Amino acid sequence: MLYGECFGAPHFYLTEFLSLIDIMTMHKALFHCCSFLKGMGMKCDKCGSDRVLAVSGKCSDMCSFVYKSNISRGNAPFGVGIGGGDYIRFDLCLECGKVQGEFPVGDPEE
Repeated sequence: MLYGECFGAPHFYLTEFLSLIDIMTMHKALFHCCSFLKGMGMKCDKCGSDRVLAVSGKCSDMCSFVYKSNISRGNAPFGVGIGGGDYIRFDLCLECGKVQGEFPVGDPEE
């Protein structure tokens, strides 16, 4: 059975559309998989512990953040070590609490 036959639409249109969706979904899944695999086997750059939690999430334009008493909503900010745009991504050491990465970062207001 083809994709289109189960929805009562011409299969060539629906199959092409669903293939495009499948490709987009696959790219998103690969992004998340690679993000989490990056954290596997990682050691904390402060204490050397292997208890590093990889965090990844899609927030689209529903991210809220506060910086120097300024409240903002929208996409996650870039350049502060947590990802940016539609996605947040960071690694956290469960031993000492340090967020992994290059710090300090620049002022996001500049």
